[in-house]
Amino acid sequence: MSTILPDDLPTMGRETRRGLTPAEKFAQEMNAFAAMCVRIGVMASLLAPILIISMLVIDIPVRFFNELFSPLTGLKPTQWLTWGGIVVSLIPLVSILFARRYGGEETSRAIIAAWFVLALFILFELSLLSPIIEEGDFPSTRFMVALVASSMTGQLVTVSFYDVLRGGAPWWRAPLYAALAGFYVTILIYFPIAYWQTGLSWSLWLIGDMMVKTLVAVGFLPIYFVLRKRIKPRRGFGAV
Repeated sequence: MSTILPDDLPTMGRETRRGLTPAEKFAQEMNAFAAMCVRIGVMASLLAPILIISMLVIDIPVRFFNELFSPLTGLKPTQWLTWGGIVVSLIPLVSILFARRYGGEETSRAIIAAWFVLALFILFELSLLSPIIEEGDFPSTRFMVALVASSMTGQLVTVSFYDVLRGGAPWWRAPLYAALAGFYVTILIYFPIAYWQTGLSWSLWLIGDMMVKTLVAVGFLPIYFVLRKRIKPRRGFGAV
């Protein structure tokens, strides 16, 4: 007959411990869901202002780079690059940092939530300005469709690429490839929808925008390098 020693009692307690009741499991799942909603809400609250600002300055051209393209008149940035386009390009970069911490799934939901907030803002703005709005005060429907479709798709592609590539060496591969993929998808969707059969030199603008966005993606790498040591992935989300 074996003797139960005092040191064995904690182990026996763990082995005979009961499982969670259905009510406890439900409470646990609700707590996890609430925490996820809070994280998504915080991320969306940071992304939405960037989207709103980009829409407010969407028709203001950028003139700083005209001299760089002076030999190529058709490529002058004032014809295709606006401050709104620069501001909205920050979304994929910020989303990469969010995806590093919280994963691509939650970050994608935050992006969609931020666009929903932007839609509410536009509706609110239209309701306030409707008595004084005149034709030509807002961009054309074609332009807005191209902008929203390309930007949202590019942002979601960025997060998806980062989520697939993260976790391996070298450290720069995931953020660089994700940013480039998102930017290029945005460009390849936006320019044909916005300018097809308009008679404008939009193919040259597409090339110029790719050049600018490539520089932005490369310029983001030092920022990512510094922040990656401070933004640690949550358990289960690998990244270097």
